[in-house]
Amino acid sequence: MMPAGARATLKRYYTAVWQDGDVAALDELLSAGYVDHNPLPGFGADAAAAKAMAAHVAEIMPGARLEVHHLIIEGDLAAAHWAMIWNAPDNAGSPSGRMRGHDFFRLREGHISEVWHCEAIQP
Repeated sequence: MMPAGARATLKRYYTAVWQDGDVAALDELLSAGYVDHNPLPGFGADAAAAKAMAAHVAEIMPGARLEVHHLIIEGDLAAAHWAMIWNAPDNAGSPSGRMRGHDFFRLREGHISEVWHCEAIQP
């Protein structure tokens, strides 16, 4: 995959899925054999689990805004450093907050095939 194609795939991943809550976009972004090497507790490692996790995040972090600070692509590998901010309405039962994270990807044939990630919610 050319860096421009990988960049477009990852930009859509962050914008459509994590900022806009378009969980269905994962059907086009993830490969059939997608693996999350460190899934969040309670979620599996495959594409179906990724969709469930993204839906859960969209529900508990409404109005999220995500900014990718760094995106480095080399061949079929990519690394990203990002921050997400959300402001939940007072009656949503979900606190407003900020989270930072790092993701490492392997891309194959225009799709995300593997991910390694770490996130930290900040005060």
